[in-house]
Amino acid sequence: PDNELLFEDVERYGRMQPTTKVTAAVSMALRRQQLLKIRYRSRSKEERRTLSPNRLIYAANRFHLRAYCHSRDGYRDFVLTRMVSAEPVSKMIADELGLQWKSEDGDTAWFEQRVVRLKPNPELPEEIQEVLARDFPMEEGELRITCNAATELYVKMQFLRLDMVYLIPQWFIVVEEVAEK
Repeated sequence: PDNELLFEDVERYGRMQPTTKVTAAVSMALRRQQLLKIRYRSRSKEERRTLSPNRLIYAANRFHLRAYCHSRDGYRDFVLTRMVSAEPVSKMIADELGLQWKSEDGDTAWFEQRVVRLKPNPELPEEIQEVLARDFPMEEGELRITCNAATELYVKMQFLRLDMVYLIPQWFIVVEEVAEK
C-alpha cells in the first residue's frame, strides 16, 4: 500500500537470542523478586551461581541481567545467552539455604551517575566530524551522555566503535567525571 512505512531492522541479524526457557525463568524471577539459580558459561569456565535479579539491560547488542550474585557477594551483569540454564528458587528452598532476595538498593554502581563526554575524532576528515556533530545533540562541541557507573562501559563501547571507512574510532573520550547530584 502507498501509505505503508517500510522498515528493516538490520541489527537483528547480529542480535543474540537467549533461549525461551532462560528468558521465562529470568522474567518470572524478576517479576516475583525471587532468587534465580543459573549455570553460567563465562569466557573461561562454567559455574553455578545464585542471583537476586534486579533489572534487564539491552546493551552491546545483547541482553544482560543486572543482579546481586550471592555466590560472589556483589552486583554484576550476566549475559542471558551465556546462561546455560536458569531456574527460579522457591521461597522454601531459599529459606533452607539461608538466602533472601536482595534488591538493587545496595548497588552503588547503579545509583552513581556519570557523565561521558565525547568529541568526534579529530583524525577523521572535517566533513565526517561535521556529520557526527549534526547526528547527535552536541553542547559546546561535545556529546554529553549521563549514565550510571554500571552502564558506563556499554555507553563507551557504543561510541568507541571503529569508523568502517577510516578504521579508527568515530569518537574519543574528552574527560570522565562523576555527575553532580
